[in-house]
Amino acid sequence: MHVRHGTTTRTLAESEIAQRYRDRFHAAATDVDRVHDLATAGTSHLTAYVTADVPASPRRAILYPVWVSLTAVPAVRGDYPLTTQHERDAALDRFAKLAYLAITHHMKPNHPAMVGRRQVRFEGSPTGQLHQDGSSYAALPLNIKRNPRESRDPKQLDQRELELELVAQVQTAAAWAAETGGAGDLMLSAALHRFDDDLIPLRLVVSESAFQHGPVGPISRTPAQTTANLAAVIADKREAVSTAYSLVADLLADMGAHQPHVLTPEGDIRVDRIDGPDRSALTGW
Repeated sequence: MHVRHGTTTRTLAESEIAQRYRDRFHAAATDVDRVHDLATAGTSHLTAYVTADVPASPRRAILYPVWVSLTAVPAVRGDYPLTTQHERDAALDRFAKLAYLAITHHMKPNHPAMVGRRQVRFEGSPTGQLHQDGSSYAALPLNIKRNPRESRDPKQLDQRELELELVAQVQTAAAWAAETGGAGDLMLSAALHRFDDDLIPLRLVVSESAFQHGPVGPISRTPAQTTANLAAVIADKREAVSTAYSLVADLLADMGAHQPHVLTPEGDIRVDRIDGPDRSALTGW
């Protein structure tokens, strides 16, 4: 292995090569730990929000029992000022503008910005945390509904919604990481959460007319993880789709589905498989 040394190049000694590999593996392990810690803290925040008592209203866990979250950590950390209320408000405003560039507008956060150590938190749809170093955690509710033709059938989860929401989450997580000055690879972890009873089976639905063909099972309990090139995801929306495909394919496999329905590994969206209202909701595609 050769490296630059002033105006010349030199060959690294075996000990130097070994040290570089150790540093690389240590950095990767640090990123994995960071993802785990942020996912744990973010899910705790989400759980507190969803399960809180709301006076004179149904509990959110009843209205929105199923959520999908995405945790993101850039390999090269950024640095964004999030110390004062003014800075947090400004950061949330900026994130809202970035969210408008995603394929759906569902990642636009609600105000006001909430306080957090070196972070700005927000609640509603979505609920999440933006960290000073470019890391983030964000969760969106997913619609589940009863089968109008068979009341005894398990409730239905729209597979297409899950796929498209994950694309938007990947796009906004990458946008925030880049906004803070983050760079390099982006480590991502997606998870499903259920707040009524995660053992109750759901039926995956790919269309209203084909609901009976979808598999039935509980939501996945194991997060899906992948790594993407941050610059590539920022520059090309197809990279965001391809990254989301990897994540959602693992989540769906745990629920008995062979593959995503509208996303492709090459980064395409099969818009012909999306109904009119959902198709019109796609922005920038």
